[in-house]
Amino acid sequence: MNKIITASGDTYDTDYFVVMPNLPICYLRVLNLPLDRVREVFSNPKETSCLICGDKKIFGYIKLKDIFQEGDGVKVMLKK
Repeated sequence: MNKIITASGDTYDTDYFVVMPNLPICYLRVLNLPLDRVREVFSNPKETSCLICGDKKIFGYIKLKDIFQEGDGVKVMLKK
């Protein structure tokens, strides 16, 4: 399991973090957090202006385009 670190330094468990820079879209899955809390965090541009996961560091993915429950996690789609 990996961690997503938001711009404020908060960390969230994840098992999926994919960036498609040509589109530009980021897909991620947050584990161990309710859907409402994930929506609150990842709809906040101040939190998503910088995201780090492992060796990936992305900037400007501030538009929440989709969010839904997926198994034991919450899938999020962010766009620049």
